[in-house]
Amino acid sequence: MNQNIIRLHRLAGKKSRLIVGLMSGTSLDGLDIALCRISGQGMNTHVVLRRFQTIPYKPAFRKKVLEIFARRTIDFQTLCELNAS
Repeated sequence: MNQNIIRLHRLAGKKSRLIVGLMSGTSLDGLDIALCRISGQGMNTHVVLRRFQTIPYKPAFRKKVLEIFARRTIDFQTLCELNAS
């Protein structure tokens, strides 16, 4: 079996886990970062938000993301350059 799947299964089975979630919504105002303590499983899952922060995007970066956002085709080089920004 894939070792990453095995590790993920072990982590999911722990009594409590600290998880970092990252999200950039469609508003493109910034990167949202949440640190959560998750305990339990299934219907008995309990989540506590430990810390939350939004790091705003600089206008130039936001403009570059908007140039490729929700397009059927994009320039691969532009996408790669955004990854390094």
